[in-house]
Amino acid sequence: MSSNLIGEFGQSRAKLDHIEFVLDGLKPSQSGSVRLSSTLALALLVQDPDTRVLLRAHSLLPKIVPLLHDAAKQGDASVGLAAASVFYFLSDDSNTRDLVTVSSSQTMVHLMQTR
Repeated sequence: MSSNLIGEFGQSRAKLDHIEFVLDGLKPSQSGSVRLSSTLALALLVQDPDTRVLLRAHSLLPKIVPLLHDAAKQGDASVGLAAASVFYFLSDDSNTRDLVTVSSSQTMVHLMQTR
């Protein structure tokens, strides 16, 4: 195994650990401020195409959408707008577009109209 390959694996593992930490922050048991921070962090992460590839490769995308729906329903306008931006980035990528359902799209539009 080359040192470059080991370094790439380490970087991927570190990014996955960060993603899992962010997803833990989206759980309903977390406070509103933690959910907001995690939603904003996720919005920044999914802007990167390489991160979306990593999310797909580790089957994390199907976990994200329900967490975002739940976080957006809590009524915090900031969380809602951050969730809408995550939905936007996911729907803009042809490889993740199928995960953004009609319900997700309706939620995104609703959040953007009411805030």
